[in-house]
Amino acid sequence: MQAGAFRRIGPCLAMALVAPVVWSAEPARAIDAHLRRLHARGAFSGAIVVSEKGRVVYEGAFGRADRERGVPLTLASPVDGGSLAKTFTAASLLALAGEGRLGLDEPARRYLPELPYDLTVRQLFTHTSGLPDYDWFEPLLASDEVRTTLRWLELLRDRRPALAMTPGQAFSYSNVGFDLAVLVVERITGRPFEAFLRERYFVPLGMTASFIRPARLTAFEGVRTRGYRRVGGRWELFDAFDLEGFYGGGNVYASARDLARWNEAWIRKPPLAAPMLEAGLTPVRLTEGESGLTLLNLYRSPDGTRFWYHGHHQGFHDTIWRDLARERSIVFVSNVTIGADLQSGLVPDVVALLDGGTPAPPPRWMPLTEEELPGVQGIWTVPGVGDVEITPRSGGIQVRHATGVRYALFRVEPAAFYAPGLEVWLGFDRDARGQVAGLVWRTLMGSTRGTRPPRH
Repeated sequence: MQAGAFRRIGPCLAMALVAPVVWSAEPARAIDAHLRRLHARGAFSGAIVVSEKGRVVYEGAFGRADRERGVPLTLASPVDGGSLAKTFTAASLLALAGEGRLGLDEPARRYLPELPYDLTVRQLFTHTSGLPDYDWFEPLLASDEVRTTLRWLELLRDRRPALAMTPGQAFSYSNVGFDLAVLVVERITGRPFEAFLRERYFVPLGMTASFIRPARLTAFEGVRTRGYRRVGGRWELFDAFDLEGFYGGGNVYASARDLARWNEAWIRKPPLAAPMLEAGLTPVRLTEGESGLTLLNLYRSPDGTRFWYHGHHQGFHDTIWRDLARERSIVFVSNVTIGADLQSGLVPDVVALLDGGTPAPPPRWMPLTEEELPGVQGIWTVPGVGDVEITPRSGGIQVRHATGVRYALFRVEPAAFYAPGLEVWLGFDRDARGQVAGLVWRTLMGSTRGTRPPRH
């Protein structure tokens, strides 16, 4: 997202607690107690909905939507959904393809004649286009200019920046590709994307608190949920950016209850015809290998029964997770920055509590200095995953998965890295001498520890 100034706020306000609604017995009490402990220590502010076989097991909301005004965050509070917007974009494209109105492997220029590259529609929304992301556009824009997808297209046409790779070859995370894909939807249907979403998904599913945000934050109606982070023992505004008039890769707002309705629909009555649903739940094929994401822009368990995705933007972090075999749905939203341990651990914790167990301890990641990064490069054998390789990339490191696909690793904390597209939080532990000894590999499926293969 584009650079922006953040306003420092006053002393920490006491967190409000909205009384959760508990619909079941022991699992609900255990989930409630766990969330209250997280909230009490300032680790979680948000809302969560847990359901099984179409019945709500637990739902609750914690904290404030607007700390300055003392407004509680509720289950109906719309929040910035971050990249969860991509699941709506992908579903919309597959719906049109299923109706014969769109060919996924058609040239994107059939619908976007201004586009100066030979890309297919599929490549726009599978992170395989090689298009530049938002930071490339920022220096070319006036500070007070509303950012729009049409502006992206205009600048791409006029400047023609080189693609990051041969389209379809590798994985390169692309918000702009999703924005352009939504423009394809609008040009096919002749309607604004929000009208399409409302007719296809929001109204039929009862998603009454879902919408595409206005470009200017001052244009929000009512109370807007704001994002925060903890700095020096105080809450600091860490909010969505102003002037964002683009959407597709982000900028869909929804409440926890609405996202639960969206997630639950894919378990009970998927809003796609069977052939397109099957295609949408299949991993994308790249020249390098199999992507970590399906065509519906979801992460998938090895047995193909569990699917999930995250949205993360500034202080907001949101997750949808579903288990098709057990007909379970877990959705949570947060408007305060939560740590990598909770981003990766809250869903597994809830699953464990649903099953009558206890949450696993958080991973023991140890901070790495920049000087130590070369030392962690090389092959690591990760149980259940295979051999992965840490290699250098411009400005940092990347991981080559056992499938052969490479993913950029971004340091999200001093001790933790995250790989978008692979959905792994990765860190390292140390032995008694303080030397890096193991690679800690963590996804919503759990944690495992990798080691160096023996030398021959």
